Formats: sequence, C-alpha cells, structure tokens
Amino acid sequence: MPLTSPYIAFRRRTEKMQTRKNRKNDETSYEKMLKLKRDLTRAVTLLEMIKRREKSKREVLRLTLEVFEKRFVLCFNECQSYQMFDGIEIIVT
Repeated sequence: MPLTSPYIAFRRRTEKMQTRKNRKNDETSYEKMLKLKRDLTRAVTLLEMIKRREKSKREVLRLTLEVFEKRFVLCFNECQSYQMFDGIEIIVT
C-alpha cells in the first residue's frame, strides 16, 4: 500500500493551519485576519512616520522664524546706531 492510502490510521497531515471547526474559523478567514493585522500594523507605522515628519517641519518653521527675528533685531540695531552717528562730525587728525 502506498503511504497516501486512506486506510492508514495515522497518515500525515497536509500543510494546513490548525483551525477550529466548531467556530467556523477556516483557513481563508485566518489568512484574511493575518493580512488585516499586517495592513493595520503598516498603517500605524505610516502614521507614526507622518507624525515625526510634521514635528520636524514645525521645528524647521520655528527655527526659521527665530533666525528671521534675530536678523531683524540685528539690522534694526545697526540702523539705529548709524542714525546716532549721522549728526556727529568725525574729525580725523
């Protein structure tokens, strides 16, 4: 008798996932659940990456504004100092 004979009491099982028959949880629904879990995990990862990107963009904007304000204050102070010296005659000897 070949090994695949149905009369062998303990034959090898086929490569299927173990699922319960009484709860109607067959192999296809199990695979769908695994795919859903994988997809949701990817979605969570993408959302975390988007969150990190938006925080970085906000930080770049804050630093750009800070640089602009510092340059403005520096230019304003230089302009005031030029106005102070505008009316003074400088005599070079």
